[in-house]
Amino acid sequence: MEPRGKFPFENDWKPARADKLVEVNANPSSVLVKDKAISLQEVYDEFIHKQAKFDREKSTIKRYDSLFRNHLQPKWASRQIGAIKATELMDYLYSLSATHAHAYIVSIHKFMKVVWNFAENREYMKVNIIDKVTVPAKGVEEGEIQIYTVKQ
Repeated sequence: MEPRGKFPFENDWKPARADKLVEVNANPSSVLVKDKAISLQEVYDEFIHKQAKFDREKSTIKRYDSLFRNHLQPKWASRQIGAIKATELMDYLYSLSATHAHAYIVSIHKFMKVVWNFAENREYMKVNIIDKVTVPAKGVEEGEIQIYTVKQ
């Protein structure tokens, strides 16, 4: 019987297999070699037509559409979802804090989580960066009640 593969004997492949198992256990995402070449627009369209249509309210889908058209589409629709960095998303959310209400920024962030988690479940990207994206802290907004001490 002729040996096949690059490890013809059991003693040759056992150490290589053990090394690979250690590597995979240390970094499970290394099993997926690279991100799939799919744009954010394609992921969003697939999410709306294959999932959201069946388990979301129509008003929610309308809100998703508005958030996508106004915030994600102009900047990232044509880019591969795996190529978008967490810092880009965070910088964008932080830039909105000067002109938009905190609750609105949080809703954009939640929508981003929905889309990125859908892409992760479909295995379109090697690493899901959305958990690294944070929302700016809520500042004191106009009309918010403030309590002052006697010294103030």
